[in-house]
Amino acid sequence: MKRDRRVEQNDRRKRYIELGLCMTCGKKNDTQGRNCQKCLDKIKNQQYKWKLNNPKRTKEIHKKSYLKNRDTILHHAKVYSRNIWLECIYHYSYGTMTCACCGEPIIEFLTIDHINGGGCKHRQKIGVGTVFYHWLIKNGFPEGYQVLCYNCNCGRDKNGGMCPHKTPSIIPQSLNTTNDKLGMSVN
Repeated sequence: MKRDRRVEQNDRRKRYIELGLCMTCGKKNDTQGRNCQKCLDKIKNQQYKWKLNNPKRTKEIHKKSYLKNRDTILHHAKVYSRNIWLECIYHYSYGTMTCACCGEPIIEFLTIDHINGGGCKHRQKIGVGTVFYHWLIKNGFPEGYQVLCYNCNCGRDKNGGMCPHKTPSIIPQSLNTTNDKLGMSVN
């Protein structure tokens, strides 16, 4: 008898969907999906309450789902992270997608630099990687950042805030010739 009720319920839902009605309540559907907004809100609320009342079961379900779809989830996370990073690079490079100092065009070498320094403290406060890029977007791309390649960014850190491209070399000329004889280039 229970089975007959399920069959009837499924048949009714199929009919409602074919007619463009909400499959739950049978009223006019005002959304793109199978349920009207009122039923969607009700279902969402019921799911939220169930998750609160069943934390162990919820964790089991999420773990099982994650293990089943791990590769897809990781792929989507990687794509999402890269898109956020690219959006920040695009904005702070003013659409050029190059280093503000040396003009390096290889995107994988580019990063966001704190113009006035203090990046270490800021990363400790906000977070690193995608968290930092998400923070930039969420805060409307605040001023005080620029795009540099990793060489220029690290060079600024080691050289008191000035990129080595902008300052004369501090390596004595005699050392340069010694390295040239060894087949190494310093500049």
